[in-house]
Amino acid sequence: MSGAIEVAASLLEKYVYNGYSRCMFLFSDGQANVGMKTRAELTNLVAAYNNKGIITDSFGIGADFDTEIMKVLVNVFGICGSAARLIVRGKNGAVVTKIWGDKNIVAGASLGELYFDNRRSVLCEFTTSGTAVAGENEIETLTYELRYTRPNDPTGEPTVIKNTLSLKLVEDESLVMEIDPRVKIMCATQTAADMDKKVAELVKDGKRKEAMDLVTEKIALLKDVEQFDDERGTISLVLRLAENMHNKFKDETVDKELICREYEHQAYLLEEDDDQAFTLFA
Repeated sequence: MSGAIEVAASLLEKYVYNGYSRCMFLFSDGQANVGMKTRAELTNLVAAYNNKGIITDSFGIGADFDTEIMKVLVNVFGICGSAARLIVRGKNGAVVTKIWGDKNIVAGASLGELYFDNRRSVLCEFTTSGTAVAGENEIETLTYELRYTRPNDPTGEPTVIKNTLSLKLVEDESLVMEIDPRVKIMCATQTAADMDKKVAELVKDGKRKEAMDLVTEKIALLKDVEQFDDERGTISLVLRLAENMHNKFKDETVDKELICREYEHQAYLLEEDDDQAFTLFA
């Protein structure tokens, strides 16, 4: 694995084109059998190239690929915070009903490591009474706080950033009919993540037809929002991967354990919803 990374990096260092990113894609089972074998060695290797502007993206293949190593390789960027968590609470009668990707609403959304110049997004659902104080057309609806520890002081007092979210109340329904395209994209990708997890469960239970039907439904969902795709091309990337996986799924000779692992891994990447992880789908 380390040898492949070094060879690819040497080519990227040799052939430099202005205006183009330097990125290598590593398809591996994560089993480092020769050369550098430990996570620490591989992390340092990828980090060194990252400092030179060469990005390494990885995608796990094989039924027994090492998930942790593959996650480590894609997450080697400048860490500015660890054990990050976004806690969201309702205010003035608002109730948080769901944080996508996290089951424990009280504990908030677990974000793990925070990296330099890496956008992270959290999709939250809540209900509110929509009743404002007399004479006011805005109501404070949510309070939220981001908590994380500094990388060089993991046992120290966490850094806390707090703020509130207010909603503007209007009488003209036409003003609230349009949904922000970014929200549509997040809803689609997070729903797709839930579908991927369900597909993996169905395959494990031997319910192949039901799983295939759900995959078809997922592809239709993504096509419905493709017109709202962002500058990163998130939906087109996810849709392409979904169609490729669908074609693989049709081949009944493919090991079902491999199918399960790949759909579980897709769900993980979609739930992370960060701009660096999505480049895995290119």
